[in-house]
Amino acid sequence: MQIIQRIVLFFQLRIRLVLTFFVTIHILLAVVIGNSVILAPDEGGYVYTFKNLYGDSEDPNPQFSSGWISAPKIFLFLIYFPAKVFTLFGLSDLMAVRLLSVMVTSMVFYGVIFLASRNPSKKPDKTVSLSLGVFFIPSIFLWTTVGLREAFIIWALFICFFGLFRYFSNQSFLNLIVITFGFYSLLSVKSYLWGGAVLALMAFIPLTILKKMRIKNLFFIIISAVIFPVILFSATSTPYALNFIINPNLSSVANRSGDSISVVYIDSETGELSFDKKHENDKEVKIRGDYTAIAINNFIKSNPNSTQSKVLKFTGLSETLEEYIQSKVSTTSNPKQDGDMKIENDSGHILEPGSLSNLAGLIKSYLLFVFGNAPFMTNGESFFRLIASFESPLWWLFYSLVIFALFSYRKRNWLENPVLIYSIVLAIGYAVMSAITEVNFGTSFRHRSILVMPLIFIVIATKIILQNEKQENKSTLDS
Repeated sequence: MQIIQRIVLFFQLRIRLVLTFFVTIHILLAVVIGNSVILAPDEGGYVYTFKNLYGDSEDPNPQFSSGWISAPKIFLFLIYFPAKVFTLFGLSDLMAVRLLSVMVTSMVFYGVIFLASRNPSKKPDKTVSLSLGVFFIPSIFLWTTVGLREAFIIWALFICFFGLFRYFSNQSFLNLIVITFGFYSLLSVKSYLWGGAVLALMAFIPLTILKKMRIKNLFFIIISAVIFPVILFSATSTPYALNFIINPNLSSVANRSGDSISVVYIDSETGELSFDKKHENDKEVKIRGDYTAIAINNFIKSNPNSTQSKVLKFTGLSETLEEYIQSKVSTTSNPKQDGDMKIENDSGHILEPGSLSNLAGLIKSYLLFVFGNAPFMTNGESFFRLIASFESPLWWLFYSLVIFALFSYRKRNWLENPVLIYSIVLAIGYAVMSAITEVNFGTSFRHRSILVMPLIFIVIATKIILQNEKQENKSTLDS
């Protein structure tokens, strides 16, 4: 325990050094990944959106080519502006978008440090400081480095929580503006997450009934988090995006197959696998799932001298990937008449979504989303699922830290802490929402990052507010 305290103290006294280290290793990862998008195939669509967002473009709605399909164009124009500046200094579009993700994530990282210092000692709380370790979990670290939406989701959620946290300590107009900006950003980034965040605000209603919270404060929060963001979004969005949000086909979300099929070819001369058919007699193989593993293997074959390929070969991962994919091909049965082959019954990447009508199934899906697979306990059908399971214990450690923070608050009156109530409700709500909608393990694995902000603010609410209350009580007694 003393060792942990010394480590925390070391970082507390060197916050700038920690932040510099955090930014540096993010940038290094972005550089090592290089121009390849094999680790995040959707990244190409986001780069296309960015590339065609400014200036002359034949595509009037470039956001339709990525996950930004419902985002207002003016919102994208503003948030991607720093990346556009990066390109003026010679960075490629891909690297500019990644650097923006790093910058946004670093702002959140520093923001948590800032809130952790809002206590009488003016030093980051130890428990809150340790909670920053969640940003170093491999998957979170990767998703906040590449040019996907995850960094912006975490950023938008942080602003929402930051505004609420500050408002409950100081009911100022400025903090209401922060709340509006945060919830508008969340609505623009991912509308269903905004819907969940708005529903979680209903947790404040019992607090007003019990007179633990003023009705006026609830009214101003609803106006700032719901009414104003909707007005801003309606004024800046396209009719298509509005219809996409107002009339969502919710019944089809959980009915998606979650399946993915990759088509590769066995070279008739060398016996190696390739995404391209090189000879007339090459055999086609349709592999279900494991797209990332197949894409990485193909990248290594096509770019043997790249930095990424050399790193994978040095670590032995390239050989492991090759053996794994070859084992899938060797188990192929029932060849077609034309010589093509297809792998059957290989669905380790497919998830069975939970249902509100089936409590047992919902709990199972909920636990899988939150806790993931335990190491060495996967069914062996998905290489990516097996690799992902090895980071599950890191998430469990983070959850343990959150539970520890809650236990340290067990003698307090939870109803006096609206930020804590909101954080708990939102974390549970997001997990249930994901348990019902996730049908693919890879997507579910990536979406678990949305839990980071609610859980961190549980820690902040239990530690920082408690310290401030103790200081206020002490000041009252002294006076």
